[in-house]
Amino acid sequence: MIEEPHLKLVDTHIHLASPKYTDLSGLISRAKKRGVIAVIATGTGPDTNENTLALRTRFNNFIHCAIGLHPESPNYLSKEHVSIVIQSINKWRNRILAIGEVGLPYYSIRNSIYFDREIRRASSSLREFLELAEKEKLPVIIHSPHKSAEKALQLLRDYNIEKAVFHWHKSPLEITKKIVDNGFYISVTPEIVYEERDRRLVENVPLSNLLLETDGPWSYENEFSGKLTEPYFVERVAEEIAKLKGVSLYDVAEKTTKNAVKLFGFKI
Repeated sequence: MIEEPHLKLVDTHIHLASPKYTDLSGLISRAKKRGVIAVIATGTGPDTNENTLALRTRFNNFIHCAIGLHPESPNYLSKEHVSIVIQSINKWRNRILAIGEVGLPYYSIRNSIYFDREIRRASSSLREFLELAEKEKLPVIIHSPHKSAEKALQLLRDYNIEKAVFHWHKSPLEITKKIVDNGFYISVTPEIVYEERDRRLVENVPLSNLLLETDGPWSYENEFSGKLTEPYFVERVAEEIAKLKGVSLYDVAEKTTKNAVKLFGFKI
């Protein structure tokens, strides 16, 4: 009897500095039992960046980190806050794998008649982070869902960014194709289990451009309802990708983990 190969999965986007995560040792134990070998813990501002860096120190064989400033935050338009985060990135350059999450807002301005103006304002902050990413050769984790993704892509190209992931991507397929054609990654959340939009997305993005994520502690519906989001949820994401792609779960795990290593540069 041939033994099945062990899965090796990576949760490429989770906010472990959230106070909702009170049992990190248990979380890591549960994740490892389901094949998760690493996570990218992502900061969203000065406080969470500092806490995320502390987690990386505490669990440095499992937790890797990225620090940034969330574009949906009003502080994203603050030169002072942008400057604080940039100083942190420079200070902790050797302890982080990426800048993120950064990007352009959508949800906080989607109903505004000034949408385009607000995107232009937020672009000035994103430009500062991309300039630093270009200088330091760091990957970028992009939050730019729906309508703002095309502008974010344009800015990535303006700064010759070679490595980036559009996390929890929700844009039309024509924009998605442009992102993939530029060699960037798309990360997929547990919504793939019950959202038709996410399923169609996966069908149209090559496995070579896909990553797995949970974006915890974001709460999901369907079979995940009532559960605190944990890294082991990516196993279910991988299962659904395998069904949609007509490949084995092992193939999805192997390829998405290789993609994560190629993007972020950590060792497994």
